Amino acid sequence: MFSDSLHDIDHSRWFKFSRKLFCLSFFLLGFLISVMILGTPEIAIAQDQETTANEESKDKINYLLTQTLRLGENRVREAFFSADSMQIVALGNNHNLEIFNSQTGKRQRVIPTQEHQALTLSLHPGGRMAVTGGMDDTVRLWDTGSTLAQGVLRGHLDDVTSLSMDTSGDFLLSGSLDGTLILWNMKTQELVTTREEAHLGEISSLVFQPSGTLAVSAGEDGKVKLWSLPELEPIHTFSKHRKRVTQIKFTIRGDKLLTASLDGTLGIWDWGKKRQLNEVIVKQPIIGFDLPPEGMEGVIATQRGAIRIWDFEEGIPLRDVDTHAGEVERVHFDLSGRRVIAALADGHVQVWELGSSLYLKSLKGHQRSIESLDFANEGVYLISSSSDKSVRIWDVERGLQVRSYDLENHRVQSVRFSPDAESFATAGADSSARVWETESGQRLKNLTQHKGKVNSVDFHPKENVLLSGGSDRQWMLWDLNTETVILKNLAHEDQIQQVRFSENGKMFATAGSDRVVHLWSYPEGERLLSLKGHRKAIVAIAFNPKIPMLATASQDMSILLWDLSEPLSLRQPKRIIHGENRALLSVSLNSDDSLIAVSSLGPEIKILSYPDDLPELESAELPESKSENEPVEPGVVSTAVSNASYETDTSVDEGDLTEAEKKPLTREQLQVYMTEPVKTESNRHQGLQEKLNQMLKQSSPCDDMDRMQQLALMVLDLKPGDLAAYHALIKTGALKGDFNLVYLAAQASAKAKLETRVYDYQKENDVVAFMTSWREEVFNPVHHRGKSKARLRIKDCEGNENTLNIPDAALHVRLPEELLESLARIPKIIEFRDFSGISDEEYRNRIFHETERVLSGATPYTSSRLPLQQTDQVPPLETGIMVLDLKAAKVWKDRGRSEFQLRHGEKNWQTFISDEDGMAVMRLPQGKYYLKVGAYLEKTFFLEKDAEMKLSIR
Repeated sequence: MFSDSLHDIDHSRWFKFSRKLFCLSFFLLGFLISVMILGTPEIAIAQDQETTANEESKDKINYLLTQTLRLGENRVREAFFSADSMQIVALGNNHNLEIFNSQTGKRQRVIPTQEHQALTLSLHPGGRMAVTGGMDDTVRLWDTGSTLAQGVLRGHLDDVTSLSMDTSGDFLLSGSLDGTLILWNMKTQELVTTREEAHLGEISSLVFQPSGTLAVSAGEDGKVKLWSLPELEPIHTFSKHRKRVTQIKFTIRGDKLLTASLDGTLGIWDWGKKRQLNEVIVKQPIIGFDLPPEGMEGVIATQRGAIRIWDFEEGIPLRDVDTHAGEVERVHFDLSGRRVIAALADGHVQVWELGSSLYLKSLKGHQRSIESLDFANEGVYLISSSSDKSVRIWDVERGLQVRSYDLENHRVQSVRFSPDAESFATAGADSSARVWETESGQRLKNLTQHKGKVNSVDFHPKENVLLSGGSDRQWMLWDLNTETVILKNLAHEDQIQQVRFSENGKMFATAGSDRVVHLWSYPEGERLLSLKGHRKAIVAIAFNPKIPMLATASQDMSILLWDLSEPLSLRQPKRIIHGENRALLSVSLNSDDSLIAVSSLGPEIKILSYPDDLPELESAELPESKSENEPVEPGVVSTAVSNASYETDTSVDEGDLTEAEKKPLTREQLQVYMTEPVKTESNRHQGLQEKLNQMLKQSSPCDDMDRMQQLALMVLDLKPGDLAAYHALIKTGALKGDFNLVYLAAQASAKAKLETRVYDYQKENDVVAFMTSWREEVFNPVHHRGKSKARLRIKDCEGNENTLNIPDAALHVRLPEELLESLARIPKIIEFRDFSGISDEEYRNRIFHETERVLSGATPYTSSRLPLQQTDQVPPLETGIMVLDLKAAKVWKDRGRSEFQLRHGEKNWQTFISDEDGMAVMRLPQGKYYLKVGAYLEKTFFLEKDAEMKLSIR
């Protein structure tokens, strides 16, 4: 009988969770991806691995997420395993090198590259040396064991963007933004050979052939070139790729060359015979790839964040590593081929490892998603509550449901066994917390003080006290003997989702939709500290009884582990584990460590056997409770190491450095290691401006139109108010007939200036006059109205004179003054490349969307964001025409032009200028509009699709 079993089992052990709960995150989410059975109302069971004997328990080898390291909010440029796989070396967007212990995930040191501003990273095959290329046009060598620079290699005249070391570590290849390739002798640290203009534009990837017979380079020009060594004489060029080549690599034998591109293809080449053997069609821009030490089953990362294993010989995908990783910068195997590391654009480094699924069998039960779980009696029984309004108890070993309760109209949000399992508590959507007898299902207590849903409950491990938390943002402590509230607190800024006592009952934790965990003393109810790290609501928390650790699970699909023994200044999550593609709801571990139960937004409970091969966390004593303003303990040096917007770099663990260096370090040495980088403005734009100046000195841009346009766009990425860059865009765009881009450049140039200290290709007055003529003459709508519509005659690069009509989008889609101000001040607030070579309709849709994005306060685009393709389509907008007549309006006019403002619905006001004839003919998205002229609201009107609204202000 169920009741006999409950009373016969020693209840003293069931509540004692093991520290292994806090290691479950090493494999938990990766497992969930591989075993989730969508839409099946089942409970999945995993028993002791020695007793697997049914058809549903077939192990499937898959990549399980085992490590997530956070560098900051911005992209990680590169991440590698060290030669011995004991460390992870990463380069962040703050240009710092960061070294982590690959087993524990603990940051060991940070190496600020300061004025070097590292852009690319390569590791010496021998171990402790890292090589970086930077924005100061140099290559620098670093000792990762001591954080000391070992040398500087000078020879480039532009940013160093790519590096590659040969297998012996004796030679280094470096490539730069201007297409220069240099071979270096690493033993003497001397330049061997230079090849200028190896590529048209940036060199994006380099590799040595394993036997050392030749080198290969790839660039943004889509070319892959073979070079002799050490002469760097050209041997052959592969020109199959249509877009930037992102990565190249040889097979381990060196007989085949693999090349990946943003055109969505991966080419496999017999470089000796100069022919292509195979082409893998991925259909998405490939950001990076890698091959394992053996075989042709490699990993590919695409622009949209999918990381998959592919059979390169067959050209087919084999299995997913992660299809929700976000933007990926680089991906690599370790030397064993069992681990994959990825550098992500969101500031994380993630590691996946080959492992076996722990899924064994399933139990039929709930009809909808399971929202709460709790074990009793060392895992013999499990209680669950579901959105199907049922509470059930399961015999886990036999796989049977042994109890189902009718809890009246009490919609259960959470369920929890008492320490002796003779009763259980439920949190209800009816504002009550209730206690029930396990055997009979009879209601024992009804606690009603919350205002709104009660989301979570927990029993005190030693006293007859219940803790509850709810949507009213309050937690309450209840005396179950008297059914009265002992203490309560309005604790969170949003509803409380989870409450939990520590195993010894001396503290409790609350977590909620405000993404914060608060720890409180018991019975005083004083707040001890707060933990922040999740990006969405926290739905599960658990204390480890043997070491001072706390686990939190969230709807952001992550589990964070917190070391509570660290000083307040260092309290950051020790693990950040992602991988599930649905929000987590509940996690529970039975007391003898054999079973783990988890649930997400699905109708099933996953019950796993705990694997024996996960690393244990070392024991430590939980520190005495301290207030939130506790001082930083001795042994911790607080230093400002960068301007990065993240918290995990604000201090250095002295113990980490002492252990890694194998010798004690003084506080002064630590300060030297972590000195604040020199705050110098990047000089990258100066080199680009100088190159653009030289190109503009040519009599015609026809000689190198693409390069001039590319340089102009690169300058605007860094210096958005550069008039010469807009000048170059107009000259090249006009020759190409790309008048939508020309119009955008002409309008954006209205608030730009010519930097005469850099540009001397033409007199400033002449440049300003040229730009003004395009803005006020060529694109003047007055000249294109009626029968006297103007036509534009332009000579092409062959000297032929062509007559071109200005597109409708360039005449009738006006840019608000607020957008023009932002374009001149904020780098990459829009991406000009998005507007090149597209149709009038697509231009119109894109500019409307971008205007709304910018004026609603959006942040600039990151450098990792790729431009829209010409074939891409943004959501179309239905539009109409507004014809506004301000000729008789009693407002101040400048050469006949009047200022007016429009507001679309509840969006922001936008300011426009009429033409010199007092008219403004504008194409606008359909909807309700408000019109202001001279600061007065003059009109309210509704613009319908394809309609023409005529307005006259007097």
